[in-house]
Amino acid sequence: MLEVLYAVVLVAAVLAGYVLMLRFRVVAASGSAAGDVCAIIPARNEQNSLPALLESLDRSTVPVRVLVIDDSLTMRRLIGLALSADKRIEVVGEACNPLQARHKIADLRPDVLTLDVEMPDESGLAFLRSLMAVRPMPVVMVSSGTHSGSAAAIEALSLGAVDCVGKPASADTAASFAMLPDIVVAAACAQVRP
Repeated sequence: MLEVLYAVVLVAAVLAGYVLMLRFRVVAASGSAAGDVCAIIPARNEQNSLPALLESLDRSTVPVRVLVIDDSLTMRRLIGLALSADKRIEVVGEACNPLQARHKIADLRPDVLTLDVEMPDESGLAFLRSLMAVRPMPVVMVSSGTHSGSAAAIEALSLGAVDCVGKPASADTAASFAMLPDIVVAAACAQVRP
């Protein structure tokens, strides 16, 4: 009986060491705090559903760093409030246009961006295209033009966006943005390629 207990303890210690090694390797490779969050999550397969993934992320103490990019001050604040209410997320900044966003990305090093499509000077889709060529990172499009199945949503996804969320059509932003924190946290674990 004692030998079985010893074997179980040994297996648990080896698994714990493997998880720590995996966590260190991901953080060292990514240089991102979100790497720490994603390292403890198993590869997605049939048994790993989105709720299970989000439950794993709930146990993490490292918040996902988010930069909100939208030309509307009101929408930046509404998105920021929806995200800040979730303990897994830290809104590190806001940008009102792509030029300001480029500087803030370099300075703040966010893990995830939320990005509007329609902005002055340069569209969000043009900015997304140039961003993915230079510094690929998880982007969640939040725009009135990116509702499910829209041409803008399909183009954004083809350019490398992780997901698209429509802006609220009415004053009920709480219901419209209810899933936004979960989407942003899941986006932090996306493998984005140029």
